[in-house]
Amino acid sequence: MKTEIYRDTVSEEELEKKIFYYNNSDNILSEWFYLNNQIHRSDGPSAIYYYKDGNIKEEWYCLNGNLHRDNGPAKIRYNENRTIYSKEYWIKGKQIEDDLQIFLLETLEMELEEM
Repeated sequence: MKTEIYRDTVSEEELEKKIFYYNNSDNILSEWFYLNNQIHRSDGPSAIYYYKDGNIKEEWYCLNGNLHRDNGPAKIRYNENRTIYSKEYWIKGKQIEDDLQIFLLETLEMELEEM
């Protein structure tokens, strides 16, 4: 494991970034961002898992220790070919499963991408 300091570009907070590696390898297994010992990052995913080839396997968006993202999915899982195979929507640690709420979040995400 390796620890670094990371400056969040949105909040300007200094976060602790922990990087874990596959056994006996320089290949990154996962990266985690912490603020006050809670998983946290406001300018991107706060946890990222990787396949051995370096492609992203999973992303988690968390604030203050809770899964949270108000402009897209808070958990995204990818196939090895980089296509998304699942998305989960979370707000302040509570999973959003209502179809209408998910539709509204996806619509907001598309509008923000177009800007």
